[in-house]
Amino acid sequence: RAHFGLAKVLSQLSQPAAAERAYLQAIALDPSYFEALANLGSLYLFSGRLAEASALYARAEKLKPENPEVLSNLCYLNKELGDLDSAQAYGLRALKINPNHVGALLNLGMVLNEKKRYEEALPYLQRANALSPGHPLVLHNMGVSYAALEDCEQARTCYLAALEKNPQSVPTLYGLGVADKYLGNFDEAESSLKMALALAPDDLAAQEALAYL
Repeated sequence: RAHFGLAKVLSQLSQPAAAERAYLQAIALDPSYFEALANLGSLYLFSGRLAEASALYARAEKLKPENPEVLSNLCYLNKELGDLDSAQAYGLRALKINPNHVGALLNLGMVLNEKKRYEEALPYLQRANALSPGHPLVLHNMGVSYAALEDCEQARTCYLAALEKNPQSVPTLYGLGVADKYLGNFDEAESSLKMALALAPDDLAAQEALAYL
């Protein structure tokens, strides 16, 4: 278990390569070490190594098929892989076990947004926001839902709140700019879109929105 403890410390110190080595050592000593499999899966997932994350989560799920954290992460993983139906199924499984799992609520909301089922997404995102107020990704995705449902005032409110926590989020700045554009707040829209482009000069969506103000 010493390798696992070391890996957790190294992860907290933002040393992913060293943490990966320690997790692999822990798994080599005990191939059924659930926590090591799940934690290394998360390390791979959030560094974009999706195939490796998928293999580890499959092993972790076999060991503990009712673990909501793993199921929530499998929801996110399958979303990233483009398998939205599987992602939705994992999110629902996680929430059946723990209806207050903020990560699963957020992930399922994002999946439903990607499936353009915005009215269904909102209750999950609103519940996540009630349980974890001010979470920027939750607020951003609520903004996406409201904007798609043509409630630009609510979308604007969500985007502004998200930017208080994460002021350099290009997708949120873009969303705010578009919401302000539709509300007729052209100066504010221009300001947000220019900020987005200052952070991401090659963002084609922001370029187009700014060009058509």
